[in-house]
Order: sequence, then structure tokens, then C-alpha cells
Amino acid sequence: MSATVLVTTPAMPAAPVNVAVTANGGTEVTLTWSENIPPAALPIQAYNVFRGTSPAGLTKLNVRVGLEFIDTGVSPSTTYYYAVEAVDTGNDVSPMSATVQVTTPN
Repeated sequence: MSATVLVTTPAMPAAPVNVAVTANGGTEVTLTWSENIPPAALPIQAYNVFRGTSPAGLTKLNVRVGLEFIDTGVSPSTTYYYAVEAVDTGNDVSPMSATVQVTTPN
């Protein structure tokens, strides 16, 4: 039998933090967030962005590399909810961030 080898697996990615959303007008919203990388975790390679018209009905919109997403697919006078997941270089997915909401103006 070979010698015993100790292996430590990387930590799972953590949910993004400081998620904020701003309505830039009736048809554009900017979503921003911050990385939340635990010690011994793999680097983040992308973020999954989710949107819905209710907090329980979010659907995946886009995969982003940066810490900002500009959503031009919104309608005036509508309330939207957003959340973000982090995906590390091992393709592990974090829990979803806190949900934020915004209402677009007329």
C-alpha cells in the first residue's frame, strides 16, 4: 500500500454581497455586487444573474465575468427582483445572494 496522503478540498464559493440595483430609466437597470471569496476557495470565474417580477420567481438572465450587469430588457413602471450566484473555476456554484428590488420609472 502506498503512503497516506492528506488532501484538502477547496471551500465552496460564497454568495455575492453588497448587491445593489439602480433604475437608470424606464428601460434600463444597473445591478452591482461584490465578491465574497472564503479562505481556501477557488477563484471566481463568472456570476449568474437572475431577475423576476416576484422574489420567488427568479429566472437566469445572463452569465457575467465582471461585478456589474446592465439590464436593458426591463419595462417602465414595473418592479423587478434580482439576485446573483458566484461560479468558481471548479464550476461550483454559490448560494444565491440576497434578493434586491427596483421599480422602473415611467
